[in-house]
Amino acid sequence: MEIPTGITKRDGHLCAIGDAATLRAAFENGTPVTLNGNYAGESVYLGTTRTVYDDGITTRRDGQIGDDFEADKFPGIPLAAYLIDLKRLEDAPRLAAGVREMNNKALKGHHEMVRRVEAESAASSYSEDGA
Repeated sequence: MEIPTGITKRDGHLCAIGDAATLRAAFENGTPVTLNGNYAGESVYLGTTRTVYDDGITTRRDGQIGDDFEADKFPGIPLAAYLIDLKRLEDAPRLAAGVREMNNKALKGHHEMVRRVEAESAASSYSEDGA
């Protein structure tokens, strides 16, 4: 039985979800996986690289989110969720467009919050007695 690879959001991250062995191999080999569902036919790479500040400055490549799990729809088959490399979406144009839209909405909300805080701060810095 071929397990479809889909998209999910876990722990605030966009992830590919599917057969654990397939996703693990793609992550370890740096090869893309092909998606099903809303983004059928699009391919994504797994994992993200981030800078870690521990005993020095190092980089770490993160992939799997949480442990393998099972779903009722695919009994006995371990599934996994892996981070999607959002910097490598050249083979996933619809997903890339959705990510851009999501980022633009988040940025707009951030700018609106900053303007509101600045306005509230300016209003509260003046009092009637001039203090």
